[in-house]
Amino acid sequence: VLTLSRSIMLRSTSGYELHLEEAAIDTATGAIVSKKPVEVRPEQGTLNANRFEIVKAGELIRFDDGVIIKLPAKQADPGPSSTEQQ
Repeated sequence: VLTLSRSIMLRSTSGYELHLEEAAIDTATGAIVSKKPVEVRPEQGTLNANRFEIVKAGELIRFDDGVIIKLPAKQADPGPSSTEQQ
């Protein structure tokens, strides 16, 4: 097992950022576990959890223990512009 600590940042090919304080990596199976707070930053919003786990080579990603997801509010459609001709 390889243990990483202090300000770990992982970035996926799709642009997600994962910020961790600690990660235990099972080098034989590829499983990753963090029992400390984690933050995921997709293009919009954030996901925070107190535990994180990747198993089966990334087939399953699990967040648990106090999961909070914050998404930006959807903007209301302003409708047609007043300068458009009908």
